[in-house]
Amino acid sequence: MARARPVPPTRADVLDAASRIAGLVRPVTVVDSPRLGQSAVLAVETLQPTGSFKVRGALTALMPLASGTRVVAASAGNHALAIAHAAAVLELEATVVVPESVEPAKLAALGDYDVKVIKYGASYDTAERHALKLASKDGRFISAYNDRLVVAGQGTLAVEILKRIEGSMTLLCPVGGGGLLCGVGLWATQRSGTRVIGVGAENSPAMSTAFEAGEVKKVKPKESIADSLVGNLEEGSITVDLAKRYVESIISVTEKQIEAGIRYLGTQHGLIVEGAGAVAAAAVLANKVDFGSSRPVVLVTGRNVSPQATAKVLRTRGRSAA
Repeated sequence: MARARPVPPTRADVLDAASRIAGLVRPVTVVDSPRLGQSAVLAVETLQPTGSFKVRGALTALMPLASGTRVVAASAGNHALAIAHAAAVLELEATVVVPESVEPAKLAALGDYDVKVIKYGASYDTAERHALKLASKDGRFISAYNDRLVVAGQGTLAVEILKRIEGSMTLLCPVGGGGLLCGVGLWATQRSGTRVIGVGAENSPAMSTAFEAGEVKKVKPKESIADSLVGNLEEGSITVDLAKRYVESIISVTEKQIEAGIRYLGTQHGLIVEGAGAVAAAAVLANKVDFGSSRPVVLVTGRNVSPQATAKVLRTRGRSAA
């Protein structure tokens, strides 16, 4: 169901979002990770209230809404959790639509909130269409990526990173729909010598395909351990133009490479990280990025995965990332 194209955010929107959500989110945790390269650091967002960066965009998008507004969202899980949390903080009603294949850990976490959860369809794309239909009847649809304030809110992560880290850097950012990638790119690239590179799952190339084509192209996503990155883009998504302007490139990693990223973050840093949160580290381990003289900044974006799934990956000792 088509809807009006959102207005792209500006850097002023990002700065305003940073001011608004200060005190409601945890400042990014920066951790040295020399095995990923000289002076490399992890920018860790797994300690946020809902376990991922998504809470930044959700709070930013919901803050301007009037009391009594019903919020509707579609999500593979993390955006749903962020919307549920933001709605609870701001005393709004929320309905979240998730695919029937939603990761059990994410579904269980949603049970901690007073939010209506609808499991619908076999894929994120189907869940999103259903959420748009519900919102057209009664509610305000908040996209996980195709929303001016959501993108601005995700960009607040870059505001914090640039305050903490000096000099030239290459930020490696996970990408599904592109909300985080574009928010980070919008803010970070105002500093000379800053590069922003997106990392997606090879099994779901929606954003990389759109980036190359300059417009949304429908793809056929496959299942991925990086479930939060799987799905097509909404037609006319603002993230395509933003990425073309502020992002240097988008690269992809395989399932085995993502597993290697999860194992690295778990064994070397004691971090529980879901597949989507580990793709940036996976790209570095697979030697997919030439950092030159810039400092590697690897975004680690989410932890919402079941213990069983994590244990299965950690038990796999194979070193191949092919």
